[in-house]
Amino acid sequence: MDLFVFVPVGFFFIGLLIIFTIKQRMGLSWNPANAEGSEAESPELTRKIIALIAATTVWGVISIFLVVLFFNRFGA
Repeated sequence: MDLFVFVPVGFFFIGLLIIFTIKQRMGLSWNPANAEGSEAESPELTRKIIALIAATTVWGVISIFLVVLFFNRFGA
């Protein structure tokens, strides 16, 4: 069995674990923000959220590329 079989799966699950860990450390929730006070309007929090969204997008694009490459290599 080729080692490349585990690369897309491992990248996906390790990336997912890292994203959830970062989200927990930032103290973000998946619920819509009921913003009251200065915490929701903080520029630093906004930058962190934008960085998390950008990193998740890059991770998703790379994951899609690896899955397509996997199916092109081992597909019919």
